[in-house]
Amino acid sequence: MLFLLSSAAVSTEWTINVQLNVTAQRGLCARIPCNYSYPSRLNKIPPVGIWINDKNWNNQLIAFHSRDHSNESSRFYNRTRLSGALRDGNCTLVIYNISQEDEGPYHFRIEFINNDRFSFFPVTRLRVSDFTDKPSIFPVETVEGKTVNITCTFNTTCDGTASTLTWVTPNDEPLSVSHSITQWSDSLTHTSVVSLTPALKHHRQNLTCRFRYRTVSSEQTLTLTVQCKYEDYLLYTNNNSPRCTQMMPQQHCKTDRNVCLFPSNSGQGHLGYPSPASRDTPTALPLLLGDAPSILPLPRVDAPLPSVELPLYWPSQCGALSVPPLPQCITPSTLPH
Repeated sequence: MLFLLSSAAVSTEWTINVQLNVTAQRGLCARIPCNYSYPSRLNKIPPVGIWINDKNWNNQLIAFHSRDHSNESSRFYNRTRLSGALRDGNCTLVIYNISQEDEGPYHFRIEFINNDRFSFFPVTRLRVSDFTDKPSIFPVETVEGKTVNITCTFNTTCDGTASTLTWVTPNDEPLSVSHSITQWSDSLTHTSVVSLTPALKHHRQNLTCRFRYRTVSSEQTLTLTVQCKYEDYLLYTNNNSPRCTQMMPQQHCKTDRNVCLFPSNSGQGHLGYPSPASRDTPTALPLLLGDAPSILPLPRVDAPLPSVELPLYWPSQCGALSVPPLPQCITPSTLPH
């Protein structure tokens, strides 16, 4: 919610400080900050606080009445309250479940049983915008078999128990979840922490945090990237079944304008070949390691190149894939042009 400017109205001992402009998102809460004072001779008389919607001057609506809620307009009934005590000079108004119809000017009025009363001006103008806020997920490193805590938060001015954060887990797995609410000034932070022990089946699965308040909801999704437990293992998928396979020790292969196939720790394979620009440094092109890795075409290199040694890596368990199980060099004549 956005506050713009403020104003103090003074008439003898009757004063007020209010925000001139307040913006709230549809479906959430509007908070109109307000502090006031009145003559000390009235200190022993209980005050009655009234907020009035002035959208239609010929038909003003009572948005809040501290003594008798039945005086409130049906449109505002059970949707408004004061966030503080009138006796302490706090006249801050909270409106729940804001809709476009709630837009317009509002002013505060105070009354006493001895017929003393005062209407405070200027008015506060309330504007309603679309609901756009989303929860925030804080990603962490996920390693196979290592339990992690993933946190989701949402900030709001809406209090009470109507606001909720929930998780949508891969395959709707039951997970351990904890919730907490912290307050800073007029803002509340809802926090939900999910405890997850990643497995390979979670790789590339979505974990969604969903915020819901009365009539509105939004969500944020995190795509899990699960790393292999051991550093010398590679993770790749075959028929959508992720698995970790151990890399063979580094091998070298003498090449003379040959092209070599090897994967990388990022889950991509590369085609390496001597670069004409740098005769002792291989050039790599990406090759996705998917269900069936294939050899990508490379530009024809016509200039004679010296032999260089290229490091070759390949998982030891790749018999199911359409490539040889051992590192190899592939001559240009076997590549499509």
